[in-house]
Amino acid sequence: MLEDDEQVVAWLSLEDYKDRAAYSITAEVSVYVDAARRRRGYARTLLDHAIAKAPPLGIERLVAVAFGHNEPSIALFAAAGFEHWGLLPGITRLDGRPADIVILGRAVGA
Repeated sequence: MLEDDEQVVAWLSLEDYKDRAAYSITAEVSVYVDAARRRRGYARTLLDHAIAKAPPLGIERLVAVAFGHNEPSIALFAAAGFEHWGLLPGITRLDGRPADIVILGRAVGA
């Protein structure tokens, strides 16, 4: 979490990718920056920190999930070394219309 003037401006979470033990080496990473504070490097700072801290936690792979039309988010993860691992076309509805989900991932250890 990053704060500015005692207000949260950005956060990142790492969550279990799946509950099964076989997936214990993989975490899903999510990052959010307040709309008024975007494009200031907050997301990249948090993401770089998570990438560095993941291996000591036993995490070897990070997975990110983004809406297919969210180009800034996809670009953020690509710039941090994430690769396109998958596409789920029309799997969700956003504003009443089908939306794609892009799956991005990268190795961070072992």
